[in-house]
Amino acid sequence: MINISNVSLEIIGKDNNKYGFSHNFNKGINILTGKNSSGKSTILSCIYFCLGMEQLLSSNVKHALDKSLTESFNLDSDTINIKRSFCTLTIGNEKESVTIKREIVDKEFPIDRNIIYLIKKDGTVIKKFLHKNKDHSSNKGFYTWLKSFSGIDIPLVNIDKKDKNLIYLQQIFSATMVEQTKGWTDFFAQMPYFNTMEPKKKLSQFLLGLSSLENDLKEEHYKEELEKIKKEWKNDYNIINDLASNNDILINNIPDKITLSVTLNKIEKSEALIIHNNDSINIELMIDILNSTLKDLKEDNYKNKVKGLSDAQTKEIENIALYNNQLKSIKEIN
Repeated sequence: MINISNVSLEIIGKDNNKYGFSHNFNKGINILTGKNSSGKSTILSCIYFCLGMEQLLSSNVKHALDKSLTESFNLDSDTINIKRSFCTLTIGNEKESVTIKREIVDKEFPIDRNIIYLIKKDGTVIKKFLHKNKDHSSNKGFYTWLKSFSGIDIPLVNIDKKDKNLIYLQQIFSATMVEQTKGWTDFFAQMPYFNTMEPKKKLSQFLLGLSSLENDLKEEHYKEELEKIKKEWKNDYNIINDLASNNDILINNIPDKITLSVTLNKIEKSEALIIHNNDSINIELMIDILNSTLKDLKEDNYKNKVKGLSDAQTKEIENIALYNNQLKSIKEIN
């Protein structure tokens, strides 16, 4: 649990004068009162901005803060253009107090609004990041630090040897804010979804400490895995079916959709058939037939070669005999 002791805003105008406010809070309930446009919403905006919760102020993070903090504001009859602005929030837990500083805008030098500075009492400054990958899990992530500092224990569920968040810190903080336009008609009106299924239900389960939250997350995970397997099965089936069709092959007993009735035993009993002379023949049987035919062709080819060789030899013997007779006749003449 945390206590807020101070929120401050400092604005440097293009006239180089300083503007802003600093408000202290007591432990317990604090009530802000004032006329319309007196700055009540600005104070709350600075608190949520320093806590990295500007998504609760607006679905468009870039426009979460009013232009009176980023562009200009009216003071009496003058318009003050802003050159630089930043806000700070001092919070404490049972052990220590820390001031959070976050830049809002700087018209002269580039700033990174996804960086937050933690200033301890001894002056030590620690830099944290947010709105980036692993800002809830890295030691350098701001939300990782805020969870630890505030003592909010968000349990992790181990699924397939990976830890997964049940819910995110911004979703939990949405329970602390009633948005002034939508908040009266919808619970957790500005809650960011973060691809969380039924986030409002999960937040209610978390706040009530219901163990069903962990079971629901596991159920969602396995449903996602099942859909993934179904898509992979369909994709592989189409590839195999296309290859088979292009080669006049049929594969039976393998469905295009995987269901609980599809078992390994059924798949192993499937067979591939080849289209031959308008008949469907088991591909293994067809291979045996072709091998047998190939063997016969080889034997016939060998016999033809041998026969061709014998005929040539006979012709050669006849020629030799003829040459011998001719030679004998010549010798007799001589």
